[in-house]
Amino acid sequence: QAQANSNSGGILGRLSQSVISPSDTEDERLRKTLLLFVCGLMNVAAGVWLMIYWAMGMRVPTTIPLGYQIVSALTLLIYLKTKNFAFFRFTQISLLLFVPFIIQWSIGNFISSSGIVLLALLAPVGAMVFQGEKESIPWFVAYVVFTAVSGFFDYFLAEGIVSGVPMRIVPVFFVLNFTVLSTIIYLLIRFFVQKKETFQAELGEKNRLLQVEQDKSERLLLNILPEHI
Repeated sequence: QAQANSNSGGILGRLSQSVISPSDTEDERLRKTLLLFVCGLMNVAAGVWLMIYWAMGMRVPTTIPLGYQIVSALTLLIYLKTKNFAFFRFTQISLLLFVPFIIQWSIGNFISSSGIVLLALLAPVGAMVFQGEKESIPWFVAYVVFTAVSGFFDYFLAEGIVSGVPMRIVPVFFVLNFTVLSTIIYLLIRFFVQKKETFQAELGEKNRLLQVEQDKSERLLLNILPEHI
């Protein structure tokens, strides 16, 4: 398992080298790496949705995952050029929040979209991990508001028709959406915990080496000066 974790960290480390500055602190490196990690997973998921929607002949929902991939790639290119991480972080979290709601509105309602809006929960969760606890509050409020608005329109405008998606396919999308959300959150937290444990181990090793050097200095001083001095 240690070897697998090392390989996984090595791959992710190579991918993140181009966006991490040598002057970054360990905390900044971790936040940037985690953001890239989530962006990569979301783009893979968007590719899956794109293929399924396209195969079902749903042209409008197809353009949204494709648009997400294009905008996500553009923001990454802008970041690589400007090194403005705040802009990159804001745009990526915004995409995580808005895209699932746009997909739902283009399909119909909570049922026909198979609860895809749950993926928008990644926005406040991501903001907490990438930025901080206080900064995540507005994103969570926005998520709740958009969910409530979607529920309001579903309640008053729904006609009991699942447009564009056969009822037999709806459970498939429920499984897909719930699995994607659960997997990304699990991997995000798992990677965060792994890195935290690594940092703690490194800090413990540095403290041990510091103690060793301090003991050497004490012994050297005792050879030169009396103990009471």
